[in-house]
Amino acid sequence: MGKINWIFQNQTTGNTFTTSVMSANYMYLRGSYKDYYSGSNLVITIKNQSNEAGGFSLNDVIFLYFEDAFGNDIWRQNYYVDQIEFEDYPGNTGLSTATIICQDWLARAARVLGGGVSLPATNSLDQLFYFTGTAGGPLPPGMTATGSGVSTSPATVWNDSVVNKIQINQLTENGGVGMVFQRVELYSRASIGLSIYKFGREPAANTVVYQTFKRIRAGQSIINYEQTTSTLGTVTATDATSTAAYGKYAESVTSADSTLTQQTGLTEFRANTQGDPLLTRFELTVSDIATDITILEKLINSYKGFITPINNLVYRVPGSGSDTTVKVKMEGINVSMTPSNTVFTFYFSPAQYYTMFILDSNDFGILDTDRLGW
Repeated sequence: MGKINWIFQNQTTGNTFTTSVMSANYMYLRGSYKDYYSGSNLVITIKNQSNEAGGFSLNDVIFLYFEDAFGNDIWRQNYYVDQIEFEDYPGNTGLSTATIICQDWLARAARVLGGGVSLPATNSLDQLFYFTGTAGGPLPPGMTATGSGVSTSPATVWNDSVVNKIQINQLTENGGVGMVFQRVELYSRASIGLSIYKFGREPAANTVVYQTFKRIRAGQSIINYEQTTSTLGTVTATDATSTAAYGKYAESVTSADSTLTQQTGLTEFRANTQGDPLLTRFELTVSDIATDITILEKLINSYKGFITPINNLVYRVPGSGSDTTVKVKMEGINVSMTPSNTVFTFYFSPAQYYTMFILDSNDFGILDTDRLGW
């Protein structure tokens, strides 16, 4: 049996249906730095011998969590029933199943249009609060957006998808994103800090031990020419050293900057932090039955709490006699749940894509590694 006992609750009907669940799968956030924050589905397969699926309806709120040894809730996220698929066994003689497909906050918000909502001039993350129903916005009841950024965004009237504006403002801030309960949390780039929890190939203090490990170099990780476009105009920046050595690898994005100085800072930061083809992305898997569950629980909680943790990742290059330690930032987590075990697949970017130089900091004050912020 797995160490994690997930609990599935239909908060709309008050029914806890954990005993009916055969398996579930969910992709939290995104797989890489370049992916869009489009949201994804929690896909739950349940036994349906007695028409258990009849207890679900469109927009039912599903709460997913598990408890640690002290009774504290971990993961703590709501989803919204979107579709039900039935696999009926002919003649009702075998095991009939149903698949409950539930949207997370971002996927649900992608189906909501701004509808001409007025977003005031304020910091780039707090501006998103005005999509919530309590502020007169178009989001369904209970769904909220919260955060406070460093960058500022101009007032605008928004008609497009809510999640499109979240994507633009998050990129403008270059911060983090999280989903907890029925809210999306946007984390300021100033909230970045080095976590005490790390990933490694062997047990150690505060270390989550991984079972599989993948390194990915270059590809979409290299960008040395950046173009940003906002209501102020278009700004470009180049990593001259990188373009001279490898040619131009360009990216064009939309920002919501309120000043050209701010937009220029963002553009230069993105151009000069992604131009090294040796910078590496990572994918690794962790099974709940093969690692210290207490450390894993604390790590997961650290990803859902108004900060952007940077983790140390320890690995060994084949043929090397010593370990390599790098700083990474989590982009997303795929969770595969069965009664026998839970497998987490973590997706990481180089921390350099997010971290900024901090004077006299042992963690982020390293010349030629951490760049000046804006």
